[in-house]
Amino acid sequence: MMKPRLGVAIALVMGMNMIGIGVQSLTTRAAPLTSEERLAKDLLDGYTGIGRPIANHSHAIEVGIYTFVLQIVELDDRRQTFVFSGIIYMAWRDAHLRWYPNEYDGLEQISLPIQSLWYPDIGVQNSADTLTSAITENRKNKAIVRFTGDVYWTLPGVYSVSCRLKMAMFPFDTQTVDIKVFVAGEVGEGVKLTTKTVSPFKFKYYSNSTEWNMVGIEHIIQRDTAFVSSVSFYLYTTSVTLKRRSGYYVFQILAPCVMISFLVTVTFYIPPESGEKVSFSVTIFLAFTVYQLMIADIVPKSAGSDQTPLITLYLTSLIAMSAAAVFLAILILTIYHHDPGKPVPKWMTSLIFGCLATITLKRQAVRNLGLKSNNTVETTVHSISSSQRKQEDSKLERSPGRNVPTGDIGLAFPTEEKLEALEDRRHAPAWKMAATILDRFFFMTFLCFAFCCNFVFFGIVPYVYV
Repeated sequence: MMKPRLGVAIALVMGMNMIGIGVQSLTTRAAPLTSEERLAKDLLDGYTGIGRPIANHSHAIEVGIYTFVLQIVELDDRRQTFVFSGIIYMAWRDAHLRWYPNEYDGLEQISLPIQSLWYPDIGVQNSADTLTSAITENRKNKAIVRFTGDVYWTLPGVYSVSCRLKMAMFPFDTQTVDIKVFVAGEVGEGVKLTTKTVSPFKFKYYSNSTEWNMVGIEHIIQRDTAFVSSVSFYLYTTSVTLKRRSGYYVFQILAPCVMISFLVTVTFYIPPESGEKVSFSVTIFLAFTVYQLMIADIVPKSAGSDQTPLITLYLTSLIAMSAAAVFLAILILTIYHHDPGKPVPKWMTSLIFGCLATITLKRQAVRNLGLKSNNTVETTVHSISSSQRKQEDSKLERSPGRNVPTGDIGLAFPTEEKLEALEDRRHAPAWKMAATILDRFFFMTFLCFAFCCNFVFFGIVPYVYV
């Protein structure tokens, strides 16, 4: 009797356990879905996302699009690329994604995977990346859907676009970069891009760059033609205008060049007899050369640009001026230490003692020295010896009856050797005066050139260039 009762008890216990498991399973299955889960299930049930979500397929679906530039990463003048961190923001209305909020506990919006919905397959026309990696990665994120059917999709990322930079005015340049977005995978004008349904760009979202100032942004929608002339599509272009912050380059590059350019003029202010004229000019020339090597990585190479940066021409002109100063310093020293026994050539006498002496205000000094500009030079040695002889004769006349020894009379007049020495050096004052006039003339010329060069580059070019 005990065994049948034991079997009945075991069976009864097992039956109760089975009933408990069944009740638990039924309770779990019957747990109600949340409003968001129920809404997502209802919206995606039977939704394919293949065709355009519009009631009348003969009309184009409007897609609002806007590009937000949040931060400038790099503007590479060598590769001609513009890298920025930003968001491509799109909005459109899906006729199949509508509901009444009161049926879902007042839920007015929901996040759904973008791959489950229809979305415009956009691409960046002038992208410098392969297949626009930032857009490809964002196809895995979600879109926000409102009860009215409005779908909002954002594509944040770091984008790189090709651009054509104009580096002629570096470092006072202003660049305009275009970001061109188009819709791919749609036949004809099935998708119409517009900016009317998107709020305008606000600079409060922009993070300031250390090198560039954003001075303007413009959004343009236009039609373009694909490879097949009969097929056209909408092209959305964002034109970003950037102005370079030139303060760093002014103090690090241009200011030292200006100071060195005026030091070149000092070469012609150093007296020829000091012996430091050539060494000073060579030092300035070497300073320019070394400085240009130091700033070679800062100055743009203008690769891909049709214009040579004006700063390159500016530095080249200063180096040429310094090299010319070395050559002219040697020329002036050659004239200053010229053979004093040879007269100054007539053409040089006419040019230096005539025109250049008038320009450099040395005309009176030439007259005081007894030099003439009409191709002649007065003989100073003969005038000196004759004046000395007249002075001695007057002394003899004032002392009559005085027997002057022959030796004393010989001491009173220059000897033949002294006269020959004076005759050999009779043209030395003319050569030295010619070198002095050339020094003054080149000093004025180089000073005017340095002033004009710097004034044009800093005072005129940055304001008249467009």
